[in-house]
This record gives sequence, C-alpha cells and structure tokens, in this order.
Amino acid sequence: EMLLRNQCICPCGNQSGGKEYQVSQQRLNWFEAASYCNAIGMSLVTIKDEDESRRLYEKTGTTLRSSEYWIGANLLTTSYHLQWELSGEITLYEPWANGEPQKGKGHCVFIKPLYGVFNTWYMDNCLKERNFICQY
Repeated sequence: EMLLRNQCICPCGNQSGGKEYQVSQQRLNWFEAASYCNAIGMSLVTIKDEDESRRLYEKTGTTLRSSEYWIGANLLTTSYHLQWELSGEITLYEPWANGEPQKGKGHCVFIKPLYGVFNTWYMDNCLKERNFICQY
C-alpha cells in the first residue's frame, strides 16, 4: 500500500548511470523516511552540487505535490558539520535559505523547489512529518 502512494521517477534500468528517484506522497518524520527508503533498497536523496540539484528537479519537478521534502543531510552525529545519511560524508554544497541554518530548530534538512532547482535548504526538527525523496 505504501508503494501505491509513492511515485518512481526514473529511467528504470538506467542506462546512463544517473540516479533514480522516488518522490513520496506520504508524510513521515526524517527517521521514518530514512527507514522507508532503506527498506526499498534506496536512501534519502543526496544533492552534492547545483548541477545535481537541477537534474533532480528536472526529473521530479512535474510530480511534486508538496513544497517541502526531507533529504539525507543531517546533524545527527556531529553538531558542527552536516553529513549525508547514506555515506556519512560531510556536505560541501549547502544552499541555505536566508536566515538558515537555524540549528536550534532541529538537526535534519528539508528542501523547497525554487526557480527550477532545489536550491533552498532549511533545518528543522527531525520528528516533523514531511514528504521525502528517495534515491537509488
């Protein structure tokens, strides 16, 4: 039933070596979203640069039903460097919205699409429920 509420956006059997995305129409907290993605062999999306952000928007933009999506960036294991959920790598690309990050608000990152790219990041409480994007 959960799979019916989500939409896979990909060239399945991807020949180009690009990423496959699944945009969830279900709202979960960050931990549940990460577990859900892992359970289906995926992870919360990583966005390592502006080109990757633009490609993600190009592949998913027409299916977006919400304005806020959890991504894999978080401050859960360290209080001073964002890390990606999948690899533990420190994030180098961090296109924060004005006034962000507000670390006192939480430890997990969500994105909002703006001007054809996911270029606005926000920090919030990881227990808040939002839509999310998985990647393979």
